[in-house]
Amino acid sequence: VQGDGDVRDDLAANAAAFAGMAGAWADAQPSFRMIWDSPRWRWWCRYYLTRIFIEVAPRRIRAWRDGDTSKPPFEVRL
Repeated sequence: VQGDGDVRDDLAANAAAFAGMAGAWADAQPSFRMIWDSPRWRWWCRYYLTRIFIEVAPRRIRAWRDGDTSKPPFEVRL
């Protein structure tokens, strides 16, 4: 996927958005719940839990049918 990216660098807004996603992440990765539910682990992992979101508006998508990279990819331009 190629496109134009926009960095959301408002850390307070990103933290609130990430907190809203944390439950779904913990469901997908149960070991994450140990970190998220523990204030001590959250403090130790504070840099890992800091997120900067990048939103990408796709302009072009290239893919290989059946994962066969010996053939040229097909391309979709948006």
